[in-house]
Amino acid sequence: MKGKYKSGKLVLTSLLVSSLMLAGCASNNEQSVNSPSPNASDSEVVTITTARQVGGDITFRDGEDIDNNVHYKWAQEKLGINFKNEWTVGTNDAFLTKLRLMLNTKEKFPDVIRLDDLKLATQLIDSGKIMDITDAFEKYASPA
Repeated sequence: MKGKYKSGKLVLTSLLVSSLMLAGCASNNEQSVNSPSPNASDSEVVTITTARQVGGDITFRDGEDIDNNVHYKWAQEKLGINFKNEWTVGTNDAFLTKLRLMLNTKEKFPDVIRLDDLKLATQLIDSGKIMDITDAFEKYASPA
């Protein structure tokens, strides 16, 4: 029974992290010097740090890249959110290796990561390096 509870908690945590990334909630309230457009609902820009796997199969429009693209621009203009990629790697294996190395050091994790390795996710939760965001989600998330 304990295994089912832990797996359910892990899945819920993963879903909530993904929802927060899409909804624009942040655990880091660092202000940017840029101010959002009048469309943004808040008067300050919130920066959310992340880390990404960016393989060679990902393409962008001319002049855009992983740090400057239509999705990031939309989030800043409409929601007042600035996404900052702390680091990127080319493969999923490299991504997981970097996270495992960070687990064993005092390196700060990004605010939001996408993780599909349940064993590593369990290790991160057990280490206390990532937090359960259930309470924050219940308190701050906007209805869809």
